[in-house]
Amino acid sequence: MTSRNRQWIIGMLALALASCASPGAGGPSAQDSLKAQDSLRAASAQPAASPRQPAPAGVRTWDAQELQAVQFFGVEPNWTLAFTEDFAEYTPLGESTRKLNYRAGQQDASKPKLSQVLAAQTGQTLELMAEMDGWGLLLLVREESCSDGMSDTGHPYSISLVFEEDESLEGCGRVR
Repeated sequence: MTSRNRQWIIGMLALALASCASPGAGGPSAQDSLKAQDSLRAASAQPAASPRQPAPAGVRTWDAQELQAVQFFGVEPNWTLAFTEDFAEYTPLGESTRKLNYRAGQQDASKPKLSQVLAAQTGQTLELMAEMDGWGLLLLVREESCSDGMSDTGHPYSISLVFEEDESLEGCGRVR
């Protein structure tokens, strides 16, 4: 594992753990989000690593069809996100839909397909890099119980969108 990967993973784990560690706190603290964003920026200055080997038996893998069947959303501010094979569609309430192009690494400009990016992903948290309007962002998807904060409805997925421009959004996902 390269130092770039270690730095990036440490920042993302800090964000993921912070969002789980404080029930009722509404997600990660501003300091945790800033640490994750700093790690994302540092990682973007270094070349992409090679894809991982296939997952051993019993390890969580991610499938493009699974993600395409889920509608992700957030409240305060309201937004939706849907995965397609070629890109993700991010729609803030009252605004036009914006395209998020997948990246295999921070320096990748090839616009890989979702299935290609997921082939290298294993583990409980999906870490997906993307680009939108020239800005890098990180999508963290977890298969875990999630509450939207507005209803008593539980959803089977949680998602964090961490933008390079010092913003992060938290949300849930439900099968369509």
